[in-house]
Amino acid sequence: MRRLYQQGYRPDFLIDVGSSHGIWSHTASKFFGDTRFILIDPLMSKYEKAARDFYFKQIPNCQLLEVAVSNQTGKTTFQVSPDLYGSSLLNPADYRTYETIEVDVLTLDQIAQTYQVTGRGILKLDVQCAEHIVLEGGKKFLEQVDAIFVELSLVRYDTKALIFLEMLNFLDNLGFRYYDETGEWRSPVDGTLLQKELLFLRHDLLVFQTDGN
Repeated sequence: MRRLYQQGYRPDFLIDVGSSHGIWSHTASKFFGDTRFILIDPLMSKYEKAARDFYFKQIPNCQLLEVAVSNQTGKTTFQVSPDLYGSSLLNPADYRTYETIEVDVLTLDQIAQTYQVTGRGILKLDVQCAEHIVLEGGKKFLEQVDAIFVELSLVRYDTKALIFLEMLNFLDNLGFRYYDETGEWRSPVDGTLLQKELLFLRHDLLVFQTDGN
């Protein structure tokens, strides 16, 4: 985030899909205080109220949507993890027990149209192995996106999930290149690398010059 800011990039909007209680967008707003933020999470009201109030109220231009995002609209089943943070549109096969609920669902294209998202900006995805499904519903909206922050898995937790290399190719086909790393998640059992948080940029944005010019 800091590197984008230092390069002079100023987004008109930032859409945070899988925002939880808003801590990620709260951090981003410290750099992009004039940006329009739309935070989206189907479990938003289930997160600790004190945390939600603290982070949401400190984002200057913030809109909240308590829905899931997918490649279709209407209703869908959603798998809720005990800590909420691992919840997913898919059925992750890990050590946790999930509760199945029904939630409202929109596509990125529908959100952009309904809420009149204009200009160019950033998309952040933290949707637990369903990244490709969310992106499939935003092909028109992605024309407005310059940067995608996304958490990718090295382990296939669901047969419908795409893992790290597959998502690199998927995003490349959408016009975005792997630009930087912003974090990682390792197994609490043995330290195995499970997920990486990455930044993808549009192919023609902030291209590194190798000819000295």
